[in-house]
Amino acid sequence: MQADLFDSLGGQPRRNFAAIDAQTGNAIDWNPNPHGVINAIAACQNIVYVGGEFDNIGGVKRRNMAALDASTGKALNWYPDPNGKIYSIAVSQNIVYVGGDFDSIAGKARAEIAALDAQTGELLDWNPDLHFNVSCIEISGNTIYVGGYDPYGSSKCHPYLAQFGEYEPAPIQHYSHERFPSDNQFNFTFTKNGSFQYKLSQKEKVSLQLFDIKGRKIAELLNENQFCGYHSVKLPSDKITSGAFLAVLKIGNSAVKRMSFVIR
Repeated sequence: MQADLFDSLGGQPRRNFAAIDAQTGNAIDWNPNPHGVINAIAACQNIVYVGGEFDNIGGVKRRNMAALDASTGKALNWYPDPNGKIYSIAVSQNIVYVGGDFDSIAGKARAEIAALDAQTGELLDWNPDLHFNVSCIEISGNTIYVGGYDPYGSSKCHPYLAQFGEYEPAPIQHYSHERFPSDNQFNFTFTKNGSFQYKLSQKEKVSLQLFDIKGRKIAELLNENQFCGYHSVKLPSDKITSGAFLAVLKIGNSAVKRMSFVIR
């Protein structure tokens, strides 16, 4: 998908927003036709979340943010209605994080960044209460990194960077791991803070099991359906005291294995 200021693409009329065939580079038959500027795009499953500065998109009135059907381009019944510009969107675990220049969203006061339910658009309690415009958001495990600038400072390029999250590190001092010969398209890692992290591109059935070096099952940390985005599972301190173990992450019909070590 492409977002910018334009009125045509590949000979097809498109206003500021288009979907492009990954093989041919041609515009496909998908045209939400926004009345304004698109600054941010995040696709998850069959939904495309968009933000910017507009008042109509997908055939209906929407102010600055909308959720679109990935097949038809029509606007869905998801309407947080921020009162200012949107610059960044990130999706993780059925939550849409949105940043920009606003002080109200989903009918409630919220400064510059907010967390919304991906299905309903309801504003969640998460509230860092920032005082700078948020122009980028990146998620890694349970940590959310945000960057932006102070529009009232000496320069509009004066940068800010912060991180947020409720993650409490496990009492692990050192780790190492070896990747087994397997597909690691899910970015499966075991961090030095004692958590397993991975990324889903769509909703999947996910399980995470631990085995000792003799192949005996130690624990099953996870077995459930999960939404697309980044996920993190903390290693319980009572499951592995020290030594080597094998972690097996199964996502749909695929599996990724990691041999890891804990030293306390």
